[in-house]
This record gives sequence, C-alpha cells and structure tokens, in this order.
Amino acid sequence: MKPVNALTHTALALFVMACLLLIPNQSPAADLSLSEAVDTALAHNPMLQAAGFRVASAEEKTTQAGSGALPQVHLNGGYSRTTNPMWAFGTKLNQEAITQPDFDPARLNHPDAIGNYHSSLSVVWPVYDQGRTWYGLQQARLNRDAAGLYAERARQEVISGTISAYIGAVLARENKIVIRQVTDTARSHLNLIQSRYDGGFVAKSDLLRAQVHIADLEQQLAEAKSGADIAKCRLAVAMGVEEDPGLTLTSPLETGEPIQGDLDAWINRALADRPDLKSLSLQKDMAKKKWTKPRPPACHPST
Repeated sequence: MKPVNALTHTALALFVMACLLLIPNQSPAADLSLSEAVDTALAHNPMLQAAGFRVASAEEKTTQAGSGALPQVHLNGGYSRTTNPMWAFGTKLNQEAITQPDFDPARLNHPDAIGNYHSSLSVVWPVYDQGRTWYGLQQARLNRDAAGLYAERARQEVISGTISAYIGAVLARENKIVIRQVTDTARSHLNLIQSRYDGGFVAKSDLLRAQVHIADLEQQLAEAKSGADIAKCRLAVAMGVEEDPGLTLTSPLETGEPIQGDLDAWINRALADRPDLKSLSLQKDMAKKKWTKPRPPACHPST
C-alpha cells in the first residue's frame, strides 16, 4: 500500500501544479493619469505614426525633385557573340582586327563565332529645362511643409481625442458607481417594504412598485457597466494600446478656469493658427505651381 500512496501523492501534486500554471496571471491594477494617457497616445497612436511616414515620404520626394538639377553619370556595358556574316565582319572591323585572309569569300560567308565586349561612360548635366526642375522642387517643398502641418494637426487631434476619451471614461465610471449606490439603497428599501408587507402594514401595490423600481435600476446598472467598458475601450483606442481591464484612472474631474474672450475671437484665432487650414493653403499653392510649370513641347497644341 505504501508505494500506491506515494504514487497517489505524486499525481496529486502534479495535478495541483498544472492547475496553478493554467491560472492566468493577474497583474495589479495600473494607475493612469491624464498626462500619462496623453504621453502614451503620442507614443503609440497609429495616426501619428502614419503622419510621420507621410512627412518622411515628403522629405524623400523633395530630395528626388532636386536631383533633376544634378549631373547624372551613366555607365553601360554588354557582351555579344555572333556568327552572322554581316555582324561578324562589322564586329571585327570595329575591333580594328581585320586582316587580309578575312576577305576570303568562304570566311566572309561562313565566319567563325566572334565575341565582343563593349562599354560606354556618359555624363549628363542639364543646363536648361524651361524651369521644370525648379518648379518641381518648389512643389516638393510645399508638399513637405504641408505634410509637416498635417502631422501637427494629427498630433492636436490625438491629444484632444485622448483627453475626451479619458474624461468620458471617468464620467462613465462615476455614473456606474452612482447607479450602483442607488441600486443598493433601493434594495434596502425593498427589504423594508417586504418586511412591512409581510407584517400587513403596506399594500401589495407598494411592494410591486418597489420591485419594478429595482428592476429598472438593475437595467440602468447593466447599461452603466457596459458604458464604462466601452469608454475604456475608446480610451485604449485613442492611446493606441490594448485595453487593460485593471486600468485605474487617477485624474479627478475638476472645475477649470473660465475661458477668457468672446467666441468670435476664438474663431478668428482658430482660422489663423489651425495647421490643417495652413496645409490646405499650401496645397493650393502647390496646385498653382503645377499649373504654371512649363509643359514639354509635345503637350502644346500644334497646327
């Protein structure tokens, strides 16, 4: 019996260890302030990453546009081998290797295979192209500046969206807490009504009214829990990270300073400073540059 008991204890220990390994690790709740949420969004939001790639692409296009004014070096090489009578004689002639026996009709009609290496080196430096390179470079620079303004606008939208999502998540959490407290209070009141009904002190309609109120509050609580989860998901999307179920939002809702100035002043400031509007203005200038850019001669109408 002893070996059997030892085997049983070993199997039980292995089973317990396997169960412990299957239990998921529960990480402690992480605190997240509003400033930390904004920093996380600026580091991981895909919109900013896409804007950064757009700026990098515009920089490369600027370099490409300016390369039209630089000298270009072309190095070509090749090898050919032929038994064609005309090409064989011409190849030998180009190699300056013609001899008297090569004029023999038999050799002219049926030459041996001949190989030839050829190479060329050329330098092309445009002197004048009707300003097409200059206009193209100006367009590329405007496109680069527009891409930078677009990236700045994307940064502003990410910050604004993260703050809105954070505040929405905090409001949803507080709403859930309030509804839960109201539901707990209503349940206590229902227990009091139930005891008084059992004692014959209240009518059944009072009991039913309290039960209907509880059912309504439980529905509101379920919706509040769902709203809080959705608000957390929105915050995670705004930050560009996966949602952490144990996330704790630590920044409280506080009354800020009143906004100074009238609405018209803020509208005028937005029209003057918004990067996306400046980007649109640069795109308009790009279109003008493209229109005034000289066309190749083939593009002009002919009579």
